[in-house]
Amino acid sequence: MAGSCIHCGDEFQKKVKGYRRQSIASRLKTSETVDNALVNVLKLKPITPLACCLFPHNIEEHWCLHVKFYCSDVTKELLIANSKYTYLKEYIITLSLENPTSITLKDEKQGKDDKLLVTMFAAGHCPGSVMFLFEGSHGNVLYTGDFRLAKGEAKRMHLLHSGSRVKDIKSIYLDTTFCSPDVMHLPSRVECLQALIELVDGWIYQSPKHMVRLTCKAKYGYEYLFVELSKHFNMQIHVSVNHFSYYNKVPDVSQYLTTEGKTTQIHACKWEDCKLEETASVLVIQPSTMWFIYNAKPGVVKKLDTHKYRVCFSFHSSCSEIRDFVGYLCPENVYPNVIPVGCSEEVVVNRSLVLMSPY
Repeated sequence: MAGSCIHCGDEFQKKVKGYRRQSIASRLKTSETVDNALVNVLKLKPITPLACCLFPHNIEEHWCLHVKFYCSDVTKELLIANSKYTYLKEYIITLSLENPTSITLKDEKQGKDDKLLVTMFAAGHCPGSVMFLFEGSHGNVLYTGDFRLAKGEAKRMHLLHSGSRVKDIKSIYLDTTFCSPDVMHLPSRVECLQALIELVDGWIYQSPKHMVRLTCKAKYGYEYLFVELSKHFNMQIHVSVNHFSYYNKVPDVSQYLTTEGKTTQIHACKWEDCKLEETASVLVIQPSTMWFIYNAKPGVVKKLDTHKYRVCFSFHSSCSEIRDFVGYLCPENVYPNVIPVGCSEEVVVNRSLVLMSPY
């Protein structure tokens, strides 16, 4: 779940500079829906770039049999749980986090092999999301994909270091979704969770008929909230049968979810599927990021109505978190993966250059 980003309708296909026989992409689009089905892709031959809109039809018609997809175990399970992508199973190879793996890139035209050391790190964006570190004869390249890392987390990733010093990073392909002075700071996930717990706690203990509805727009990314809320209140989170099916083989998430709406007071389902008593008192909470940014509302929580709140929760690092990450690693080059809404590539590139100042 790392890789090039399709943001606001734009498609970013990334060929990593220095390693021309590999590409990374993160989001698979079908002609019908985006579905947020994500996969980390490492192509091992100089083949046709990913055409995301036609992806499910291309692999056998236009790609050679040498193509392989490298991703985390969770990404694989989420991907093949979707019937549209089950046929990809034979092409997927899973890697373990922070376990350097040697991969041979074959160039049949040149008759040469090129060995590459690949390490995956947790990216904190959503379940299974990872960053890729490529180490080889053309220098070290880090590809973040979509990521949400708190300040100081790069310092704790020991495989980004050689002894006591940071490895020389030639290039970083960076999640620049919020690389903007307008998004300098965002509440941490812990701050968001604490605010959410306080809202839920003050509501559900009034009576067993007091329910909380979490309105979550994206398919993935809220699992941290689901898991931690479930642990805190000792009750599972109700989701739809369809949503639950994606987590069948992801026990770290599924054990905290239920499809039985009448067994819990916390719901992230489609309300019409819940069939609760009409007399239930419902508190609606919507985790949001863009709403807080556009409306210039500081803080973690905003009350919209008597029974409706928004909580600031982000899948992407804030500008200050991005600065901390890049400033600590001090790469030679930074390449943006995302052009934020209302911004140009030139502006984002210039902002990225500023990020390269020493930590």
